[in-house]
Parts: sequence; C-alpha cells; structure tokens
Amino acid sequence: MTDEELVRAFEAASLPPGTFGHTEHVRVAWWYLRQHPWPEALARIREGLQRVAAAAGRPERYDETITVAYARLIAERLAGDGSGDWEAFAVRNADLFERGVLERQGWPGALAQPHSEP
Repeated sequence: MTDEELVRAFEAASLPPGTFGHTEHVRVAWWYLRQHPWPEALARIREGLQRVAAAAGRPERYDETITVAYARLIAERLAGDGSGDWEAFAVRNADLFERGVLERQGWPGALAQPHSEP
C-alpha cells in the first residue's frame, strides 16, 4: 500500500480490522508531518485517530497524550531527515517502534499506561 493509499483509508476510517497497528500509526503521522505545517498535521492526526477508534467501536482507545507525544517525536526526527522515504525513515528511527520510546525520550509517567491500538 502506498503512503497516499494508507492515508486515504485512514481518513475514511476504512482500514480492515487488525491492519492499523503501531507501524501504520507512525507512518500516517510521518506522512502528515511531511505534508502540512505542525498545527494542521497534528489536527489531522488527532481527527483521524479519533475517527478510526470510533469506527472500530472503541472511541476510548484514543489517547491525546500519546498522540501528541508521538507526533512531536516524529516531527523532531523529520527535522533532520531530508530523504522523504518511509522505509529509510523507519530504519533510521527504529526505536519509534519499540515499547518505552516515549519514556526514554523524557515523556513523564502519564505515559506509563499500556499502549495499544484502536
């Protein structure tokens, strides 16, 4: 699936159940943060995640703190990345896909709750 296909399915909340895991969360955020200024990218990420969670019948799974923390971390990583290639970005930033990355980056105990996908 191309980046654009993933984002279109994300925006429509039409991804098949079980296909929008953590990697896809990061990839969608990466795409928005490359395409739009910070406030607009964050708004689109928030709205889309809320829509996906609601479509899955689990609106309570949306977590504002984790969403903003990951978006900020991805934006920081993008600031020094000029390639525009998802696979290369994912390889260079493999820690984004590991549990505990936010805590290791200095995000406080509010993130101590289990992280899971909608």
